[in-house]
Amino acid sequence: MAGERDLSCVEDLDLGGAEVTEGMVLAQACVRRIMTPRGRLLDDNLYGMTVRDWINEGMTELKVVQLQTAIRLELRKDERVVDAEVRAAWDFNAKRITISIDVQGVELSVSLTLAVDQVSAVLLRVDTLEAA
Repeated sequence: MAGERDLSCVEDLDLGGAEVTEGMVLAQACVRRIMTPRGRLLDDNLYGMTVRDWINEGMTELKVVQLQTAIRLELRKDERVVDAEVRAAWDFNAKRITISIDVQGVELSVSLTLAVDQVSAVLLRVDTLEAA
């Protein structure tokens, strides 16, 4: 992963063709994995889950806890991810969930926060750390 580069892509490719490196590559891959409907990738029908589906079904405190577990399990499918700690907070008024994820990677670790509602997913913050 050292020196890894990719086109910037959270939910869609950056129109300007911007590139990202290392920690941001991993962070964006994590976001795509939890925002891509399962079965959408032609070569991996087990890839992905959709946080938006959880929101559309209606959130409860129990569902928030279940979502945290589902995200963790989904992220661990990526060979670059050793483990992930997921914290989610549901805003009942805004109908938006804020998800904070600490990803322990094979070569580096990232901490990211995103906000997801019924329409969009916004990557709010990414910090990169060297893996232990």
